[in-house]
Amino acid sequence: MWICALETSSQLGEVALLDPEGRCRTAKLGAALAHARDLLASLSALLDEAGRAPEDIDLLAVDCGPGSYTGIRVGVTAGKTLAFALGKPVVPVDSLRVLLANVDEAGAAAAAPVIDARLGQVYAAIFDLPARTPVLSDFVGTARELRPNLPPGAVVFGDATARYRDEFAGFTIGPAAWSQPRAEAVARLGAETFRAGGGVAPDDLVPRYLRASDAERRRRERHGHAP
Repeated sequence: MWICALETSSQLGEVALLDPEGRCRTAKLGAALAHARDLLASLSALLDEAGRAPEDIDLLAVDCGPGSYTGIRVGVTAGKTLAFALGKPVVPVDSLRVLLANVDEAGAAAAAPVIDARLGQVYAAIFDLPARTPVLSDFVGTARELRPNLPPGAVVFGDATARYRDEFAGFTIGPAAWSQPRAEAVARLGAETFRAGGGVAPDDLVPRYLRASDAERRRRERHGHAP
C-alpha cells in the first residue's frame, strides 16, 4: 500500500510517501506560511522520485492537530482535496500521538508530549510506557494545571518545555529532537488506524483544534458569548 502523509501541525511541516515495503521518502515544507504553496509540489517530487503517479496512492494520512491553526487548516484542506480528486480513503492522525512516536522509552514510566498553545496554555497528553496507552488525552490548560497529572518518572517533551521549564522542574525533559512531529510517523500511524477500520470520508476530515482560534474567540466576545 502506498501512503501519502501530510504533517502541517507545526512551524516546519513535512510530506511523506510510504511504500508497500515500508520505505519512506520525506520532504520538508519549511515555514508555516509556505505550507500551502509547497505541499503539492513536494508530494509531486516524491512521487516522481518513486516513479509513481498520484493515482498510485492508496491512502492519505493527515495530522489533524492540535497545533498551528493555519498549518492544520492547510493540511486538512489539502488532504480533503486529494482524497476527493483521487477517490482514495483518508485517515486523521492525532499530533500528540505523532510526537509520541519520537520517544525512545529509555526506562521512563510515562511520556507527556506538550505543545505550546499560546495564551499561557499547552495542549498535552500523557501515555503510559511501554504500552503507550493514553492516561490523559486532549488536555488544554496551563502547564501548572497539567503538572499534578504527571506520574513520577514521566518524561516531558515538546516545544512547550522551553517556555515552561520551571513548571516541569523535577521531571525529565526529552531532547529537542522529540519536539518535531514527523510525516513518517503520520504515515505509519495512519496505516495502523486504517487497518483497524479508522478511515473517514473526506467530508469528515476535520481539524482538531481543541480550542477556539483567536478570531473565533474575538467573534464570540463581540456577540456576548463566553470564550
